[in-house]
Amino acid sequence: ILYPGAVLNGIGQALGWTGQGTYFAATASLHSKQEKELIGTVNDTFAGHFAVVYLGGQTVVYALTSVLLDKTAFGLQSVFGLMTLISWFMLVIAIIWLKPLPPNSQGDENIEMTSAASLKRGCDTLVLTFSDLRAVLLSPLTLAYGAGSTFILIFVNERTISEHVGSYAVGYVGAIQSGVSALFCLPLSALSIKYGKLSCLLVGSAAYILVALTFMIFRSEEIGHWDALIALYSIWGIARALWENTCKALYADYFPATERSMAFASLITVLAGSSIAVAAMISAHVEARGLAIVLLVTGGLIVPGYVALVMVKGYPQSNWQDTQRQAAA
Repeated sequence: ILYPGAVLNGIGQALGWTGQGTYFAATASLHSKQEKELIGTVNDTFAGHFAVVYLGGQTVVYALTSVLLDKTAFGLQSVFGLMTLISWFMLVIAIIWLKPLPPNSQGDENIEMTSAASLKRGCDTLVLTFSDLRAVLLSPLTLAYGAGSTFILIFVNERTISEHVGSYAVGYVGAIQSGVSALFCLPLSALSIKYGKLSCLLVGSAAYILVALTFMIFRSEEIGHWDALIALYSIWGIARALWENTCKALYADYFPATERSMAFASLITVLAGSSIAVAAMISAHVEARGLAIVLLVTGGLIVPGYVALVMVKGYPQSNWQDTQRQAAA
């Protein structure tokens, strides 16, 4: 049951996240044209709003799950069934509420909707992931998130919390992480608009590095109490806000409409999925400090990768403030 469930979950996330990223970027572009606002500013603002809604909902679900398991007679199967019903309800609401995008708004006017064309586009996505300089230099953002997510899931949730606090607490700390992420998304958007994305990347990279250093310095039993867990998950919430918000805005900035769906498929399906899978396999053979080193390296490469991208490709012309800052320099 677990394996088919994992496969379905992976397919669902690949479709959902790629669609979400493409829809976000397309609506930001439409809003920019209709309201005559700077596209870089709109990308930052919309990325923050998308992330707040998603992370806010996740916070409620995490907290509700733990309350049901901790304070009521609900078992895991009952909670799983309830969450499935909520998911289906939200899917119906999304289908009814979301408006179709205008024709050609996603740069798809020249895309053939055939099996052969779809296969070619899938191959093009792989090529973009591993050979396009923009995708390669931005990849530490997603690789760090993949390594960090696996690290938190296996070494913190499964081992540290379950062994030293109790499995009921996983949902509570998950709610703390999502809540902090939601709170940081709009400030990150404002920071990016005023000072450029490098400022956000510095904050997020520091958060990834702090999470890694925590498990390189302290033992699991030293972290397995509420004070340390709240601090750790708050820092991880800041790191996650970078990926949920600034990372998507960066992809919208650097990839035009004709490459948008491939770019977000590369970001979510290829990079995020593969990094989480590889990190999970590594975790079966190393201690927490081993995977923490991977997180430390990938988190530390976020800022150098972006700086290298700017040096090679320049600031995205859609971002007025970055372009002006480049000209002034």
